[in-house]
Amino acid sequence: NIHTEPARQILSAYLQEHGNERIATDALVEQHVFTKRITEINMLIRQYPKYPDAYAYKALLLSGEGQCSQARLAIQKARELDPNRETLQNLEREIETHCF
Repeated sequence: NIHTEPARQILSAYLQEHGNERIATDALVEQHVFTKRITEINMLIRQYPKYPDAYAYKALLLSGEGQCSQARLAIQKARELDPNRETLQNLEREIETHCF
């Protein structure tokens, strides 16, 4: 989508810089790292509120920290923006499994 391409590039650069690590890795145990990443992803969401991947990444961050209710809200927003994307459906199931 032409409207979300800049957001996709920003998120892609961010993930390349920080690696495509899973959220539950040891690096995210430290609260300051989590807070920094949430702050950055929230800034991206404010700038590109219709970019579902940003909400999906936020959901991963939150679920990795055990913040399940907020993770559910984030993945629900991602699914609302792109309801037919299978990877978002799978992520939603993964979060539900992780949170229970």
